[in-house]
Amino acid sequence: MCCIGLLLVLPGCGGASLPATVSVSGIVTFNGEPLADATVVFYPAEGKPATGKTGPDGVYKLTTFQADDGALPGKHKVAISKSSAAPESNSPEDMAKIKREIPDKYSNADTSGLTADVQVGQTADIDFNLAD
Repeated sequence: MCCIGLLLVLPGCGGASLPATVSVSGIVTFNGEPLADATVVFYPAEGKPATGKTGPDGVYKLTTFQADDGALPGKHKVAISKSSAAPESNSPEDMAKIKREIPDKYSNADTSGLTADVQVGQTADIDFNLAD
């Protein structure tokens, strides 16, 4: 009887598996120059967004669940932002001192005009060439 109880419990012990992701990387440029230290966010229609940070060469690699695992497959709206150093406090005065280093429209996925179609098996980089 004890063994039957264990068999009934064991199938529920495993964690839920994570959705499959696709490796995504690319280069972000602004006015033709690599954009370092920018945050790149891919927003799928459903599910968890993927994020990445550009290096000095403008190269980013996305993470959704685990480091560098990529993004969920499908169509995404994309936001890219870069700001000056974070303020010392969240006071309105300090927050007003934050300087956006690229146009604000890019920091909002609904206004950026940037999209990406992440496909299973894709091998090409997804690059973004931003301008004033």
